[in-house]
Amino acid sequence: MDRLPPARREGPARVLFLHSCQLGMKTVALQLKAYADRAADIDAVHVDLVPALWVRALGKRLLTRRFEVPATWDLQAWRGYMIWKSIVARWLRGPLPIDRFDVVHVLSQGVAGAARRAAGSWPRWAVNVDSTGELESREFGYPRVLCRPFISAERRMFAMTDLVVCQSRWARDSVVADYGVPVERTQLARNGIDLSEAPPRE
Repeated sequence: MDRLPPARREGPARVLFLHSCQLGMKTVALQLKAYADRAADIDAVHVDLVPALWVRALGKRLLTRRFEVPATWDLQAWRGYMIWKSIVARWLRGPLPIDRFDVVHVLSQGVAGAARRAAGSWPRWAVNVDSTGELESREFGYPRVLCRPFISAERRMFAMTDLVVCQSRWARDSVVADYGVPVERTQLARNGIDLSEAPPRE
């Protein structure tokens, strides 16, 4: 980040993009940056949330001497949420004043929940998700009791969010049915590919 938008809106919407850059989210972040660069009605500031070594260490899957702890038993998603909560809150109260933006778009919900609770009622918020805790518990067989802290955080975050952008119908169906988000507050936006970069057929 090398600049902040004007203190008062003078034209395009002032949009802050907070990008999680882990796994496939990095590709989604690149697509959002390319879109915002082409949009004349967006004055965008992009922040890539690249975890420091200590964040990676605290958020890492726990291991024992003989085997890896089964998924969710180490509360990995919840630990990640709590770590980012303190980091993002400090940024939004310091070098990244939230009142300089009209919209905040966050990728994904682990960061969004932390950011939303730290920012108060302004500005408008959009969160971009590829799955939910309810889906992971139900369809991947993760114990619900261990998913519950993260699901509760998701539920609070969705209730305070103006728009939930879902990368698949699978995710949107869960956001609506499992979390009670009105369908009109959701947007289906499947990830795309840049055909101009596809290799030529032989």
